[in-house]
Amino acid sequence: MSNPIHMPEFDRPAPVTKRARVTKSCTICRQKKIKCDKVKPTCGACAKRGRSGECKYEEPDWNINVMNNGGSINNNSSTHNGETVDEQLILLRDKLKRIESVIKKDNLYTTEPTFINNTVEPEIEEDGVIDFYKHNYGSPRMFTQGVLSWVTLLKKDVYLRSVVESSRRKKIIVTKSGRKEDTKETEFIKKFKVEQDFDAEISDTTSGQICKYKNKDILMMIKSTLVDSKLIWLLVEKFFDSELYLVLPLFDKAEFTSQLYDILGSKSSQRVILNIRKKLQLNTIGILLIIMRLTSLSTYNALRSNTENLSENDLYILNNPVTKEYMTAAHRCYDEISQFREAHLEIFQFQLLSRYYDQLAPEDSDCNSMKTYENMGPLVHSAVSSGLNRDPSVADPGNENPNLLRRLWFKVVNLDYNQLMHIGCPPMINVRFYDTLYPSLNPYDSPTEYAINQAIHKRKDIYEMCHPLLMLLLNVRDPPRLSTVKQHLRPLENLVQAHPKVSDIMKMPSDTVLQRFEKLTSVAGLVDTTSLLYMIYYHIYLHYNERGVKDKSLYYLLEIIKIMTGAFPLINFLLEETEYNSDYNLKNHFGIPILVIPEIELLSHRSIQVMFSLLARIKAMKVFTIDLDPAKLELVDNIADSLLRSASYILKGFLNIADTYYHSWAMSRIHSFILKDILYNKRGPYNPENASDADRAFIKNLNLVRDHDELFMKYSIDDLKQIYESVKELERCGTGSERPSPKGSVDMTFSSAANQHDSLWFNQFQSDTGLLYDNKGHMGGSSSASSGPTISDPILDRMDDPVINNFDIMDIERFFFHSTNESMF
Repeated sequence: MSNPIHMPEFDRPAPVTKRARVTKSCTICRQKKIKCDKVKPTCGACAKRGRSGECKYEEPDWNINVMNNGGSINNNSSTHNGETVDEQLILLRDKLKRIESVIKKDNLYTTEPTFINNTVEPEIEEDGVIDFYKHNYGSPRMFTQGVLSWVTLLKKDVYLRSVVESSRRKKIIVTKSGRKEDTKETEFIKKFKVEQDFDAEISDTTSGQICKYKNKDILMMIKSTLVDSKLIWLLVEKFFDSELYLVLPLFDKAEFTSQLYDILGSKSSQRVILNIRKKLQLNTIGILLIIMRLTSLSTYNALRSNTENLSENDLYILNNPVTKEYMTAAHRCYDEISQFREAHLEIFQFQLLSRYYDQLAPEDSDCNSMKTYENMGPLVHSAVSSGLNRDPSVADPGNENPNLLRRLWFKVVNLDYNQLMHIGCPPMINVRFYDTLYPSLNPYDSPTEYAINQAIHKRKDIYEMCHPLLMLLLNVRDPPRLSTVKQHLRPLENLVQAHPKVSDIMKMPSDTVLQRFEKLTSVAGLVDTTSLLYMIYYHIYLHYNERGVKDKSLYYLLEIIKIMTGAFPLINFLLEETEYNSDYNLKNHFGIPILVIPEIELLSHRSIQVMFSLLARIKAMKVFTIDLDPAKLELVDNIADSLLRSASYILKGFLNIADTYYHSWAMSRIHSFILKDILYNKRGPYNPENASDADRAFIKNLNLVRDHDELFMKYSIDDLKQIYESVKELERCGTGSERPSPKGSVDMTFSSAANQHDSLWFNQFQSDTGLLYDNKGHMGGSSSASSGPTISDPILDRMDDPVINNFDIMDIERFFFHSTNESMF
C-alpha cells in the first residue's frame, strides 16, 4: 500500500471557487418562494398583494477581500441585504462605539474601592455547595423567616445563638398577689377577649382612648376624630405638597380633594359637618385618617426639633398631633368597606396605603407581626382583581391617567421586592402574569410627576440586576455552588462600590422638595444594596468558618466590616448634636424624617449584629484558650473596646428616638442587656472566679456547639491587626474623631440610665408578646390594676433588666427579626 503524498502548502492547487450568482427576484417573492416577474420598481406579485412599498431588489454589491497569496474573491462576504458599503461602515462604527461605552462603564464599576483595606480574595480551590436555608427550621410559633432575615443568621451563627440562649429564662404564671395558680381557662378567656377586640376587662392593658372607641358606632367614632377643619386641610395640603406624596403617589390630588369636599364641605368651614351618604365614602375617610397621621408625624425630627424655625402652619400641626388612636378609626372604616364582594380600585388604594403605613408607623414598624408579608397575598389578589396587572392601554384604553394605574401596580411590586431583598422571602408576583408597563417618562409632565416616574424606573434597574442572584439564593431544591453565587454577586458588588456614599449624599443640594426626594431615593438605594450584600457576605463568612478555611473567612469578615463602615455615619442622624455631627439634621436633608429613620434603623440593626458576633468570639477566645499570647490578648482587648464603643453609639441612637419609635425602644432594651451582662469585655485574662451567671450560661451553651466554628481562635496576630484597623475605621466613621480613645474607655451609661420611655411601650409590648408585667416592668405582676396571668413556670428573681431576663428565646428572636424598615421607594 502506497503512502499518501503530503504536498507542501504552496504546491497545493488553488481551491475551486464558484461564481457568485446574481439574484434577480425581489426579496418578497424570494422569501415567499413564489415566481417573480422581475418587473421594476414593483413586481406584479407584490402589486397584486398591496405590498408595493416593500418590493425591493438586491444589487450584486460584492466585497473583494485581497488575500496575501495574490487575492481571491470571498463569496461569503458578499452582501445580500441591499446595504451599501458606506452604510455598513456606519453600522460598524456605531457598534464599535457601543462596545467602547460598555467597556468604559465596566471599568468605572471595577475601580479600586474607597474602603480602608483593598483586600483581594485569596485564590483557594474550594467550590462547595452553600445552603442559605441551613438551620433555618420553621416553628409553629414563629412567623415567616427569609434567608436574609436576622433570625436565620442568629440560628446559623453558633456564637450569637449561644448569646441568646444564655439570656433565656422560663415564663411564669402568677396572680397579682404573687401566688402560682392553674389558670389556663382564665388565660384562654382573656386572650380570646383581647384578640376578638372586646373591651371588657382589658381597659388597663390598652390605651384609654382606644377603649373609648371599642364597640361604638363607627360614625360617632369618626365625628370624634374629625373635629378640626383647619387641621384636616392643612395636613392634606402638606401631604400632596411634600416628599410624602412623591414617596406614596397613590392618589390623584384633584380627585381625592373633590371626594373630601363632598364629605367635609369647603375649607372655609369653621367646623366639620360630615355628609356621609354611602358606605364607600368610609373608604375616603379611612384614607384621610392615614394621610393625617402620616403628615402629623412629619414634624418629628429626632433630637433636632427646633420650633423657632417652623412656619405658622407647621407649628399648628405640631401643637395638634394626630395620635395613633386615629388608626383605630381607620381600621374600623376598612372593616366596613372590605365587606364589598366586588373589587373597587378605591378600596385597593386604601389597602395599599395601609401596608405602607405599617412600614413607616413608629408605633408599629412591622417589627414583629410581619403584617406586610402576611397581607401581600390579599393585596396582590386585590390588585389583580382591579385589573392592575394589565397595562391600561389594554385593560382601560380610555383612562385619562394611565400612569397612576401603573404606579399603583408597581408600588405593589415594590412591596414584594422589599420582602425579597430585605428578608429573603420568596416573591409572590411572577413577571409572566402581568404586562403593565412602567410609567412613561414624558418630558412635558410636571417636574413632580416626572420625578415620581423616574424613581420607579431607577428602582426597576436595581431590582432587575439583583433578581437573578436572589432567585439563585432562594432555590430550595437545588442549593447553589459557591462559585456560581460569587459570579452572580459581581454586579451587586460593583453597584455598591459605585453608589454614592453617605458623605456624597450629604453634599447633594436639599433646597427643594425634588432635591430632598432625590436624596431619599439615594439613601434607599444605599440601604438596599449594602444590606443585601452584607447579609450574603455574612452567610459566606459562616460557610467558610464551618469548613475551617481561614484565609477566606478573614477576607469576608473584613469585607463585612467595610460595608458597615460605608453606611455607619447614618447613625449620627439619631445622636445628640455635637461639633462633628451638627450637619446631620434629618429635616434639612430629607424633608420628612419618618421616611428615612426606618432606613437608618435597618442598617444600624444589621451592623450591631456582627459587632455582637465578634464580641462573642473574643469572649470565647479568652475563655477557651489556655495561656493566650499577651500580644494577642492586647489586640483582642483593643478590638473589643472599639466594638463596644461603636455598639454603644447605635444603642444611644435607638434610645434617643425611643420616645416615638417602638422598635427602637425594644432594641435599646434588649441589646443593652446583652451588651452589658453578656458581651461586655473586661481587659486582661479571663478569670473564672469573677464569672457572672450570664457568663457561665454563655460558656455552657457555647461548649455544646463551638466545635462547628472555632476559626476565630486560629487567627494570627497579623490577622487580628487587620481586624483591629478595620474596626477602628468603623468607629472613626461613627464619631468623626481622629483621636484614639484611651484603652478600656467605653461609655456604657446608656445601659444603667433609667429608661423613661418604658411606661409608653409596656402595654403594647405585653400585647405583642402575650406577657404581662407590673408597672415597674417586672414580669408576672400586674399592669396597673390588671390581675391577669402570664405564661408558664417558676417565679424568677428580680434582676436589673427583667424585661429581657424573662423573655422566651422565641420572643427575643421575634424582636431581632427586623422585617420592618424596608425601603419605601
